[in-house]
Amino acid sequence: MNAPAVPVRISVLGPVRLWLDGHEVPAGSPQQQSLLAALVLRDGRPATADELISAIWDDEAPRAAHSTARTYVYRLRRLLAGSDVSIETIGGGYALAGERASIDVRDFEAAVGAARERIRSGDPAAAAELLRGAEGLWSGTALAGVPGSYAQGQRARLAELRLAATELCLTARLRTAGAGPEEVAGLAALVEEHPLREGLRALLMLALYQQGRQAEALEVYQRGRRLLRDELALEPGPELQRMHQRVLAGDPTLVAGAGPAPAVAGPVYLPADLPDFVGREAEIGTIVATLTGPAPTVGVTGREGAGRTSTVVHAAHRLAGAFPHGRLYADLSEAGGAAEALLMWLRLAGVEGDLPAGTAGRAALLRATVGDRRILVVLDNVASPEQIGVVRCALPGAAVLFTARRRLMAVSGATWVTVGALTGAEAMLLMERVAGAGRIAAERAATVRLIELTGGDALAVRLAGHRVDSRPRWSVASIADELAAELGNPATVMHDDCLLAEAPIVRAYGRLRPLPARLLRLVAAAGPVPSEISAGQAARLLDVGVHDAWRALESLADVCLLAVTGAEQRYRLADPVVWAMAMREAHAVDGAAEIAAATCRLTESQVRLVAA
Repeated sequence: MNAPAVPVRISVLGPVRLWLDGHEVPAGSPQQQSLLAALVLRDGRPATADELISAIWDDEAPRAAHSTARTYVYRLRRLLAGSDVSIETIGGGYALAGERASIDVRDFEAAVGAARERIRSGDPAAAAELLRGAEGLWSGTALAGVPGSYAQGQRARLAELRLAATELCLTARLRTAGAGPEEVAGLAALVEEHPLREGLRALLMLALYQQGRQAEALEVYQRGRRLLRDELALEPGPELQRMHQRVLAGDPTLVAGAGPAPAVAGPVYLPADLPDFVGREAEIGTIVATLTGPAPTVGVTGREGAGRTSTVVHAAHRLAGAFPHGRLYADLSEAGGAAEALLMWLRLAGVEGDLPAGTAGRAALLRATVGDRRILVVLDNVASPEQIGVVRCALPGAAVLFTARRRLMAVSGATWVTVGALTGAEAMLLMERVAGAGRIAAERAATVRLIELTGGDALAVRLAGHRVDSRPRWSVASIADELAAELGNPATVMHDDCLLAEAPIVRAYGRLRPLPARLLRLVAAAGPVPSEISAGQAARLLDVGVHDAWRALESLADVCLLAVTGAEQRYRLADPVVWAMAMREAHAVDGAAEIAAATCRLTESQVRLVAA
């Protein structure tokens, strides 16, 4: 007879911890904890080896990352042997299997979903009890001590879910028994911490009103209205305005706690906003104005690394008050694409049990669940208009904000925003925030030169700032000299931050067709940055017809590796980082003889043009 399986408890709502049969056992190194957390948070869905490696090491995976990840899996399997939980190998990836295990994040989400159902069925007391139990599952900051951007993104997501649960619990308590001094003090602190969250502000107004403090409740509304207008040029949303009207009218059902409470905030799943985000005010202004208008679809393009994702995420956080029923995010470049996004959104909307396997079924179920609620959907790395169509089918009333590598002309009604280089002032501000204002102020001229070497690319500026910050004994001028030498070296790049700055450009270059890729290499090798070229000159450089050269130039402009300048349709390579990458590729792929021949053809055509 087999021995009974050992019960397992896993906690990620705090430090990552593991208990077997009631006894805590070490969960391993921070990297091993990161792998375990990634499997836990996928809730039984398989993760590929590359996805786990990315979760553990971001873009800095060691050479032996695959074997090291397998070692972590082996160690965890040994720990879990004979227990309720196992790590299964599925299609080259891994999945955590353990329906009977106690996993705090799973229990938390189930309790919040059950509480929402109690609210809908008119039992706020039971909802409040469930939510108090759910809060007790937390033991600190989620994934505390786990490194990497994946863990940071999950921390932000879980913190948002916890805040939404807190808001829901306060809603239930105010409906059931009304407000006491403790509720007022707690809500005031939450509004101070999250001033743009209109649901919390409405609850604070309700709590104050229930205590007979009508004037203070109205002042809370006015402060929120001023803040929204000053920060976002927006008016309060319908739920906050409705609470204002009820308080203003002295609605007696509010005092008893029996009237309709503010609407429960919808699901929010967004990556964390960058704490040192700067600039893009014109772009974000267009995004905000469009998404709150009659045709709410915005597409954001720009070269990879320019900050497309950080811009749309920042805008989505700014739009919190305009979309009280939910803000949802998905990266469509990840495995599963739109189908996986729909599954995640259904879970966030509280749909439990077995779900349809196909995209159409999931879209229909999400449409039936969400209805016409005002939701903001943020889609990263959209590759085709069909992906937008799937989301529109599932959420016909949603505003859609998406990024794409190039404009998708078949997306009807979209307003397009291009994210380019930071202005000089924006880049200087970002450099100050990363490297320290005092350090930059002491060598402003050298910092201007350092920024020029980055071409104003947001990622490159940030990495240059980190280089300054990590070398307190170096002058900014010497760091700029070092970077200039690295960018001008056709053989290699010495430092990781240059490789990181180039990585998005290398990915964009890798997707080019052969002729545009060759043209970019030869333009870089033919002359120093900045350099301009016409379609006729490009034809001589490539030794092809003018029409083929023009198409190659347009392909490079589409992905922002070249910029169109002037009335005569000339194309400009002005970014030193793109130039450095393309120059090294030219020496590696084309060789010195082909570079010399192409440059000679170009020079001869220019001489003939001058002579004519």
